[in-house]
Amino acid sequence: MQGARDIIAEWINENSYIRKNLRRLFQRKAIVETKVVKKKENEEDAQKFKQYFDWAEPISKIPSHRLLAMYAPRRKVS
Repeated sequence: MQGARDIIAEWINENSYIRKNLRRLFQRKAIVETKVVKKKENEEDAQKFKQYFDWAEPISKIPSHRLLAMYAPRRKVS
C-alpha cells in the first residue's frame, strides 16, 4: 500500500491542475478537529488550551487567530 500512496502523491505533486482542485476542495469541505492528549490533559500548561480539547470547525469558517491558537499547545506542551 505504501508504494501506491507514493505513486499517487508523486502524481498529485506533478499535476498542478489536480493540486489546485484538491486545495479548493479542502478549502470548502475540510474540517479541523482537535483532541486532547489524555496523558497531558491535567498538566497545568495544557489548561490554558482547555477550550480546544475537543473542537471541530470547518476550515472555511475558522479565523486565522483561532487556527493559530489550536496549534499553540503542540508547540508549548510537548
